[in-house]
Amino acid sequence: LELPPGRYLARFRLAADTPARTVRGYWGQLSLHRLGQPDALALAEVEQVATSPRAFRYQDVRFELRKTTTVEPRVTAGDAALYVDRVQFIAQPEP
Repeated sequence: LELPPGRYLARFRLAADTPARTVRGYWGQLSLHRLGQPDALALAEVEQVATSPRAFRYQDVRFELRKTTTVEPRVTAGDAALYVDRVQFIAQPEP
């Protein structure tokens, strides 16, 4: 998705199962990247909030772009099974 310069909120709609084992690191990570690039523009750990099976919730990740950029959301599993339904990109007002 190509976005113009500005401040954004990426709203991930996801479900997370409680890990079946002791958490050794994190439940998972949500990140935003320039298309095909390894370095994250923004990164957040999945909040450790279990839902009933496949009940979705939202988690926001804020980021800023200085120039028009093609971005892609990524989800990295950790100790929990994660299910992402969609990501919305919401432009934020300048401070």
